[in-house]
Amino acid sequence: MNTMMDIVGLLSVLIRIGVTARVVICLIKINAGGDDSGENKQKIKNALIFLVISECVWVIKDLIFSYYNINIGI
Repeated sequence: MNTMMDIVGLLSVLIRIGVTARVVICLIKINAGGDDSGENKQKIKNALIFLVISECVWVIKDLIFSYYNINIGI
């Protein structure tokens, strides 16, 4: 079970880093002047929506574990 929780923690960190990198790259492209149609703004919006949904998944997981008194030892 510890290996599974390590994987979940790693995924959480990787998702946050990935979304941050995506937003930074899109902001750099916008500042470079290559965004006439607003495509990069839409990509930033989608990345932030994905981040909010993924964070909600972790919160729901924690709520379920606390409701059923599942003690993982984290």
